[in-house]
Amino acid sequence: MDLGISFIITTAGTNDQNLNQIIDSIESLQMPLYEIIIVGGLKTSIVRHNTIHIPFDESIKPKAWLTRKKNLGAQCSKFDILVVMHDYHIFDKDWYTEFKKFGTDWDICVQQTFSIAEQGSMRCNGWRPGLIPGYPEIPFAMTIPWDIDCFIPYMAIQGSFWVCKKSVMIKEPLDEKLILGQEEDIEWSSRIVPGWLGQKLEQNDFKIVSNPKCVTRFNKWKEPYPGNPNWAELEKSLEWLWNLIRNGYRRPGVFHYENTLGKVVKS
Repeated sequence: MDLGISFIITTAGTNDQNLNQIIDSIESLQMPLYEIIIVGGLKTSIVRHNTIHIPFDESIKPKAWLTRKKNLGAQCSKFDILVVMHDYHIFDKDWYTEFKKFGTDWDICVQQTFSIAEQGSMRCNGWRPGLIPGYPEIPFAMTIPWDIDCFIPYMAIQGSFWVCKKSVMIKEPLDEKLILGQEEDIEWSSRIVPGWLGQKLEQNDFKIVSNPKCVTRFNKWKEPYPGNPNWAELEKSLEWLWNLIRNGYRRPGVFHYENTLGKVVKS
């Protein structure tokens, strides 16, 4: 079954070269049902198939008003699946094929992103927790295996790229009081992530899953966050822990997400 997807791209109106590269990659996916909504800048030189531009006065706020832009894009979208992104993600040629294979039994789908080749094509963004109580060996914001989902309560949705159902953003829009640099993605995550930080156990409205076979890649240099340790080596060094978790091990007294129950519980 073909899926209709709305790609919401926030920009400042000064990056049409990158936007054309992004749209080239979307068009190469040969999707029968899609739209591209560019939000940002008062004018654009982009004239592309299935693409609209929502003008936006960038001088309203001292920094990018991403929350307003993303909410606008969601409100104007016509499809039930949204890809909400900043203007530097290029889609791999099999992205849509893998998207359809995976299915849509989710509310939010975290996908895989790699940095540019000059930065080592490192895995970045998504499926990276903050500090987890009871697991001191897992550093802040390190990558974890894609099949490990018990740490979802400690994983914020990374702001530069997410995939969700439109209903998520209509029910829980971003807080437009916040602008770039004010952790607007963290605030949003605190309202949508199941059992956020083990503090909101009643918060189970949305199902979050990972699909690493859907891949995007940066088309510009971005400073790595937080710093640039060898995440792959660190992740590999903890294989003993991942295997324990896969077999049902949980540290006592810690809140974990259990997908068989669809909620967060204390072990």
